[in-house]
Amino acid sequence: QSSVWYADNEDLRNEIIKYITEIDRRRIHFVKQRALIEQDDEEEIISTSDINNDTPYVPEYKPIAISKKKTTESSSYSRSTSKKKGALKTANYLCNINPNHKSFITKNGHPYMEAHHLIPLNAQDLFKTSLDVDANIVCLCPLCHRKLHYGENIDSELKKLYDERKELLKLSGIDASFDEVKEFYK
Repeated sequence: QSSVWYADNEDLRNEIIKYITEIDRRRIHFVKQRALIEQDDEEEIISTSDINNDTPYVPEYKPIAISKKKTTESSSYSRSTSKKKGALKTANYLCNINPNHKSFITKNGHPYMEAHHLIPLNAQDLFKTSLDVDANIVCLCPLCHRKLHYGENIDSELKKLYDERKELLKLSGIDASFDEVKEFYK
């Protein structure tokens, strides 16, 4: 009357191991995801979310020697500049979350907007087709873009973007539920 199963059915045992391994792989990926989503930006931006308020900071105003140049080995999937520019043009330089959001006018005469991958490229290993596709790149004002990366309570913004893009994502070979997309932002 023990609650132990001795896995005497080889096919079933293999299916269960495969299922558990996949769940474990996704769980590990999602744990890393929050730390990695900030890396989806091409620029390193320091913001208030990077600051520990418990540590006082006293600025110093004196010459400092040049620091050592560091070389790092990192890998990331390449991004198509033309697709990012295309996303901004397709949206007519209006924020996909709220078209009423205004930004400053750039030197080329267009409102400043930023391209954002709805499903971050660092999740590429979970998909069989490229995430760097038109369906996955949205146009956002700087405020909405930063909010998606660092803000709390972003479900309504994500849901709006997801609902507008889910059919286009499927056409592009990207099949992800809204709950799966939300996990990338936790």
